[in-house]
Amino acid sequence: LGTVCAAVAHNAVCLARICIGCSQLPGHNTDLLSGELDGVCAVASHRGARDLGTSGKYQPSAARHGIPVPLAHRRTLNVSTDFQTERFPMIIDFHTHTFPDQIAASAVARLSDRANIPAYSSGTAGGLLLAERAAGVDRSIILPVATKPEQVHHINDAAAAHNEHAFVTNMFSFACIHPDYEDWKQELDRIAARNMRGIKLHPAYQQTDLDDPKYLRILERAGALGLIVVTHAGFDIGFPGCRCCTPEKVRNALRQVGPVTLVLAHMGGWCCWEEVPELLADTPALLDTAFSLRPADAAEDDPQWLSDEAFVNLVRTFGAERVLFGTDSPWADPQTELRHIRALPLSDEEKAAILGGNAKRLLRI
Repeated sequence: LGTVCAAVAHNAVCLARICIGCSQLPGHNTDLLSGELDGVCAVASHRGARDLGTSGKYQPSAARHGIPVPLAHRRTLNVSTDFQTERFPMIIDFHTHTFPDQIAASAVARLSDRANIPAYSSGTAGGLLLAERAAGVDRSIILPVATKPEQVHHINDAAAAHNEHAFVTNMFSFACIHPDYEDWKQELDRIAARNMRGIKLHPAYQQTDLDDPKYLRILERAGALGLIVVTHAGFDIGFPGCRCCTPEKVRNALRQVGPVTLVLAHMGGWCCWEEVPELLADTPALLDTAFSLRPADAAEDDPQWLSDEAFVNLVRTFGAERVLFGTDSPWADPQTELRHIRALPLSDEEKAAILGGNAKRLLRI
């Protein structure tokens, strides 16, 4: 937090988001804040991230912190912005990734080389915070992935510890699970008891079909516990030819389990988009927008991306109320992704739902 304070203390804005006891958090230094930021934030009465798993002892107060004002509060604070705050009251990025500081550089470099894609931030929590706030994103959902069963418990402990400070950063981490994790049921119960709200699956990295019984039992239990399940969907740029989570497998999985809130990343199936409306529109599955819209510098016939027209058609087929904004950060620039969606021929109501309204409803915030 001290690093974050130093990075933004002399910028134009600051939000009073420290809660009682926050000044004792490691690295916090209120002296880094410039004198011009003195005063009480007009929106310090917000509920904060306490409702996303933060300990109840942290109550909102009128203290200060060096984090740029999230977009939803700029209207109240009378801070000028280019992002049409009246129409988009809250922006929530439902699909982001971070790595521990000590391995972030090597992990991002390795994954970038493997998939031949650039990273747009450092891959650390601090890098995500600065990129998202610069873009005007109010809240970020971090989706950790366990590539090995033995990683599950440790990753979830770290995610839960991160969430204790989510009231400051507004970055909240879901949990992970691996289909081969022996104590999967007990771990899901532990995740729910910690109010972590959801889990991330990655069939390609975990080398298991989504309709495999090992995933079906996880989906069934997650649904019973009220946990949101976010899964990679479609092919994966780092695993050419892997068909672990095609629309057909998603449909087959949903047919065999009880009610579950399932979010399919990459608009339902990366590079399987022709099958998505036919096989999934009549299911309860939701979609996220991560790594799907064609960048301005990509060729029009590049099959790795959805054209604007195809994207809008998917939104209209599923309904905007079933689509969640996600960037897949650090693999995309949040500001660019937001501008792209705002430029699409969708109504203001549809854009507001996609960019934050639907996530707000799912997360109950």
